[in-house]
Amino acid sequence: MAAFHYNQTLLNNACRLGCQCRLGATNNIMGYAENLLDTPYPFDAPKSQHLLSTALVTVPQEVKCRTILDYRGGGGAFSRQLSVKYPSAMIFCYEPLLVQRMEARHALSGIDNIELISKIKLMPKESIDVIFCLEVLEHYLTSETLVALELIKTILKPQGLLVISIPIEVGLTAVRKGYVRRTNRPGEWDTDLFRILGALLGLPPRIRPVSRVGDSFPFHLHDFGFDYRKFIKQIEREFRVVDRAYYPLGKWGGVNEL
Repeated sequence: MAAFHYNQTLLNNACRLGCQCRLGATNNIMGYAENLLDTPYPFDAPKSQHLLSTALVTVPQEVKCRTILDYRGGGGAFSRQLSVKYPSAMIFCYEPLLVQRMEARHALSGIDNIELISKIKLMPKESIDVIFCLEVLEHYLTSETLVALELIKTILKPQGLLVISIPIEVGLTAVRKGYVRRTNRPGEWDTDLFRILGALLGLPPRIRPVSRVGDSFPFHLHDFGFDYRKFIKQIEREFRVVDRAYYPLGKWGGVNEL
């Protein structure tokens, strides 16, 4: 892999299937669906062990990892794994939601190389070597996505690395996920058959419901409707994409194709 340049990005284009589940839950299609039901914390999306493990190995060995940011770290599960792999690094777990931040504080208690933060704007410019943003930006409104990417560019070092994972919600994957959602919670917005068929044809709904958690900014609760193709184009305008990976079945796993 070539030497890294400013805003170099490793895009982990995650194809999240029905077999994915919240960390610690049963790794099967029913477990995934149950974990999506009525979750009040969309940014703590079902990050399976496979996803977290994949994210960890995406960072090349030659990348210096002195400072790491877990962007929207939720309850701190991934930050804990980062602290084990990079014991000499300083890891920042950024989580603005109070309830999740309290959970993370309890889960990360006693780990010396993790600092829990609630405001990313206060971080020094060009101070972070690697930023992980896993299963987060698909929930952001377009305006919030632009703000988030600008902040990330500000705090990322010139030779830094950004690792992003996003779900694929079009093509055959939309049918697989749609089946799970319709089976477990019929009548919800993302279980509508015509919307699912549209996503199968590569035409996801343009308008997505907007929700709030407490006094947080508005967000999209559902993954459905997120168009990863548009997101990738946006990323390519802001960063230099150096690699892409697909999980859990790979690019030719019969689920989606780029």
